[in-house]
Amino acid sequence: MWRFRTCASGVLDRFARSAPKAGALEAKGGRATVAENLQEVVGALLDSLPPAVVGLAMTRPAAASHTREGLQSGVPAFDALQQHVTAYLQAEQHAGRIPAGSDAATIALALVGTTHHLLMTGDPAQPTDTATTAQRLLAVLLPC
Repeated sequence: MWRFRTCASGVLDRFARSAPKAGALEAKGGRATVAENLQEVVGALLDSLPPAVVGLAMTRPAAASHTREGLQSGVPAFDALQQHVTAYLQAEQHAGRIPAGSDAATIALALVGTTHHLLMTGDPAQPTDTATTAQRLLAVLLPC
């Protein structure tokens, strides 16, 4: 059981470390490109833990319970990341770097949700090229 709690603790730690990186996005407004700024956050999440560890932390009852307890106690998770990405995209809209009519909240949901899916379904035997995956994802999601 300790092994599963350790997996869960690792996942919670990665969430806690990723949230400030996403929170720093707004300060990057106007620098680099929107895709480069977002790619840094997506890449950090995808490279944060091996898919097997994430899978164990979310599917084993003891680990899932520990993860749930951590999230309920306030450890930032995907919803916090989504809020940060939305705020960043809205700031870039105000700066004119992405079209004003873009739905920032939906783009953030799709980006964070897809990243979550990739973390949960990654195959440990076939590592993902996270940079290429993030680039492809952002090319589809970001308005021209």
